[in-house]
Amino acid sequence: MITIIAAISRNNVIGVDEKIPWEIPADLQHFKDLTKGNVCVMGRATWESIPEQFRPLSNRLNIVLTSNPNYSLPEGALKAKDEITAIHLAEKTSFAGRDIYFIGGESVYKNAIKLADVLEITHVDIDVDESQHEIVRRFPEIDLSIWKPSTAQWQEQNGFRFKMITYTRLVR
Repeated sequence: MITIIAAISRNNVIGVDEKIPWEIPADLQHFKDLTKGNVCVMGRATWESIPEQFRPLSNRLNIVLTSNPNYSLPEGALKAKDEITAIHLAEKTSFAGRDIYFIGGESVYKNAIKLADVLEITHVDIDVDESQHEIVRRFPEIDLSIWKPSTAQWQEQNGFRFKMITYTRLVR
């Protein structure tokens, strides 16, 4: 199964100035629980935003998308030129048959949403003031004629209201 996992604000912001604008431990735990033992595909900037001591993400196959064939990665991480290549690459590893999670960033989400079967979205109940930031990264609009959301209750942690919703694809 191909899944996108992301946390997004009400105005679809996923990051500002190369950082996530909230800290929600329950969301991080949700990410860990879902992706553990599976494949995580991410763009180069997302890879570089992970603190070095946590790269590669443990107990997962890490695939980094980059157009630079000379981009160097440590043992435990592979590189691919695009999302389709990453899927094919994962199927040639010991992780064949495992779920594939696209974990960011903006351009990866934009391309992978066409391939995904499921969206695992943490909706954070804030509007990010984009005018206060140099770089703003956004998640694509979720078309409810294509995606069916599960129901979820609002939770609160670290001063942020959020809910975790699973969207399943209705049509291709």
